[in-house]
Amino acid sequence: MDFKSMSIQTKMNVLILASTFFAVTLVSFAFGVYERSAYRRSTVRELQTLAETLGANTAASLAFNDAGTASEMLRALETNQHIMAAALYDTGRNKFAEYRRRGLPNAFQFPAWRPQGSEFQPHSVALFTLVALHGETDGSIVIVSDLGELQSKMREYLQISSVVLLLSML
Repeated sequence: MDFKSMSIQTKMNVLILASTFFAVTLVSFAFGVYERSAYRRSTVRELQTLAETLGANTAASLAFNDAGTASEMLRALETNQHIMAAALYDTGRNKFAEYRRRGLPNAFQFPAWRPQGSEFQPHSVALFTLVALHGETDGSIVIVSDLGELQSKMREYLQISSVVLLLSML
């Protein structure tokens, strides 16, 4: 049965169904884009706070060349399941201390050194910030977090959108 031979009522039902489908799909896409953007901003803020705290706690270790204490402080990141790795660099950009999550492959490479900022990759985000003691830069820190939480949220939104789409078609 082609569209031309359908009754007016059937044509109206098809058009209403199609426009509902389009509207729900468009709104779901918009929510997904917004959530992704909000998550990225929130993650950068959280990592920045964490980096500043760790930086303040490890600055003396850098100043006094105490890599053991710095490594111990970085191990506190074990409590956050999404933190993959972190590294503390001295002013010569040499890795001073590092933390790697258990089970992280040995092939994992830290992102190239940067003084400050964030860098998103398909499955992770890295945040770089300077470490200072008494106003003098002693080094920098990088924290790498996976995007598992974002991926989980996106799956949930897809499931919810699918249910809403199915219910709107009834």
